[in-house]
Amino acid sequence: MISSTVFIINSPLHYLYCLSILKTIEKNDNYIILWFGKLPIENHFPKSDIIKEYNVIDLSHFDFNHYSGYKKNYTNFIELIKINVERIDYLFTCFDTHYGFEVLRNHFSVSWSHVGIIEDGIGNYFPNRMPKLRRQLPKAIINKLRFSFFLNVSRLNLGGNPKIGIVSALCPEHVYLHKDSKAEVLDIRRSFIEIINNYDMQAPAIYSSADVIFFLSAVLYYKRMTSGELIAFLEWVKSHNQISRFDNFVLKPHPREDLIQLKRIIKENFNNEIKVADNSPIEIYTKSISPKVLAGMPSTAILNHYLLNKNNETKYMLFPIRGLKFLDEQINVFKKIFLDNISLSYYN
Repeated sequence: MISSTVFIINSPLHYLYCLSILKTIEKNDNYIILWFGKLPIENHFPKSDIIKEYNVIDLSHFDFNHYSGYKKNYTNFIELIKINVERIDYLFTCFDTHYGFEVLRNHFSVSWSHVGIIEDGIGNYFPNRMPKLRRQLPKAIINKLRFSFFLNVSRLNLGGNPKIGIVSALCPEHVYLHKDSKAEVLDIRRSFIEIINNYDMQAPAIYSSADVIFFLSAVLYYKRMTSGELIAFLEWVKSHNQISRFDNFVLKPHPREDLIQLKRIIKENFNNEIKVADNSPIEIYTKSISPKVLAGMPSTAILNHYLLNKNNETKYMLFPIRGLKFLDEQINVFKKIFLDNISLSYYN
């Protein structure tokens, strides 16, 4: 397989976005998708052939999401790439750079004008940067000494790079770009809907029967809440007058959340009052999910459900926790896109 278009991804939702880009640009077989997720990609799409039909290489065993794994597996990655990629015409990555992207951009001397950005949810719609610049610089210098090239260092995410060639989005009219950007903005909304419609996967019963689906960020994984704080927060949410009248409350965890710990906390403190779903992407079931209320902390999944189902009767609610990073920017994104079709209730 000799590829001219390469996608770097590490989340199941980004995989669906990649398929949407390919469909939008009517791409032939001259491409490859490199999967760097923590788990094998098959784990995220059980009972589906949505992987078999596409050119995907699973590199989850390389652990390229951490600098230690990247250093350890750099040589193996280069050897694998030599077998599968002869040249790169376009290199797609997410708004925040990834080590796999850094290696390929350097190895094939890909210009920024031939770099494409994959839809990245909320992060697609406001300027942000993670990790912080002071954490990027030491790794960039170490990488120069060890592998002879600097890692990308920027004050903002790649949407802030005016030289970027392509940016894909479900909501192109609100996508964030540098003021001097000349990037082509690729509208993938129609293709995304066709992708999930073609894979007519019935939503798990836990979703299809839910009155309320509540999206929780990875508060345990990132230690943003203790178990006690999480319990108090969920009790407050369930007591809200727009929530309390419904019995079937389903908690949708973030893909990076500690699912074992979360389930234990919920079982010990809420018994059957709250059901916990798995952490696989919910977007693939969008057309068969119509809860009375879709709520949670600012979440890409809430944003996507609205963008893909604008004529539905679901009520949208946000329950932000004050003090979290980028909260104001995220709220502004929801206000611009949802207009009056969403309500906010701040906690603390």
